Amino acid sequence: PLFMNFDWFRRYYNEMIKKSGKRVAHFIIPKKTREFLSYLSMRIEHLENLGNSNETADFAKNLVIRERRIKISTSELKKIREKLVKKQISFNMLRRIIGMSFENLYRGRSNSIDENSLKVLEKLIKIKIKHTVFLGKFIEICLNDLEKLAEFIGIMLGDGGIYTSPKPVLNITLNRIDEKMYINYVKELIFGLFQKYPNEIIKKKEKGIILRLYGKVIVNSLTSKGLIPGDKVKNQVFVPKWIKRNKFLIIQCLKGLFDTDGSISIDSRNKTFMLTFKNASYPLIKDFKEMCESLGIITSKIYKIENFTDTGKKIAYYLKINSKVQIKKFLNRVNPEKWKELQRRTYIGIRLIIFNSPEEIKNQINQQILKDFPEKAKRRYTRDFTHYLINLCTDFGLDINRKNIESIIKQELKD
Repeated sequence: PLFMNFDWFRRYYNEMIKKSGKRVAHFIIPKKTREFLSYLSMRIEHLENLGNSNETADFAKNLVIRERRIKISTSELKKIREKLVKKQISFNMLRRIIGMSFENLYRGRSNSIDENSLKVLEKLIKIKIKHTVFLGKFIEICLNDLEKLAEFIGIMLGDGGIYTSPKPVLNITLNRIDEKMYINYVKELIFGLFQKYPNEIIKKKEKGIILRLYGKVIVNSLTSKGLIPGDKVKNQVFVPKWIKRNKFLIIQCLKGLFDTDGSISIDSRNKTFMLTFKNASYPLIKDFKEMCESLGIITSKIYKIENFTDTGKKIAYYLKINSKVQIKKFLNRVNPEKWKELQRRTYIGIRLIIFNSPEEIKNQINQQILKDFPEKAKRRYTRDFTHYLINLCTDFGLDINRKNIESIIKQELKD
């Protein structure tokens, strides 16, 4: 049934039945081919569900099966030729063995071979041949480091996006003022996966920076791993199934998601830590909850928020982790980059120091903060607000230093 989704396969199947004179034809199809066709079948079903939008049409145009071709450098071809001579294998003999003309490749009359011919050749001369894989005219990106990839997909689902038009592009939007360390971390992660650093587009009037990579092959490689191009809210994105089947990959994906759309704050009621994850895609927040629970981390229920703006109603969802035991479990297992940032730890530590100060000093500090920052949103973590807290607490005689900050954080996480 899977392959009958494709007209070309139906035609081929019916032709084989006619030729053989039998009612049923049997095919042996390699596992990788089955998996790839299964993926295509799933994507086609998804596209049908989306309807006939321009975005759907653009994505469908790019869903083209291309043969993987192998290119081998001149120096590597010479090494192969030397091995063949030692084994007394002529060009004609090799043609019969691998099913293509190695001589044409060696003499420069052709520039690539197919993948199966490469595998046979490697077995024949018993060495691993250095090569480059192409899909059509594009170098194929082999995303084999699944743990890094799972984290990167978490980042993309949080603060990133891929688009197929007007140009195939990958974007990740981060905070260049308050997340300097994390920007460098993401840039290195991108280089590790794609062997190139992203372009940086700075929003001069805002805190934002966009990390951007162009290329159809980059977008195609990520769609093949389960990312959906286009508007993440409209598409109600989710975590790919292959990640949710493996606990190591779940941990890495949770890390990417939390580092982008998660927050670490102080619960003013309980005077302790609180972790929050917020996103506009319900399937994604549901996946976050289920992945946490698969690791034995208990979260709150999922809450819904409705905000009315100039552009209309906006809906978002969030959940919390506010039990000390569960917070400790999450931070230890997932180990988010957010938790390693010194400025953010300073902010958290100072808030805890204020909560644990004598009542009179605590009240005076809180009154001053409310006077200077009446809007709750402006009392969240930023580098500027952290510097403000350091100066304010110092004025009130509180000893703010790295040792005290780390000590109170450690104390707060004790069972």
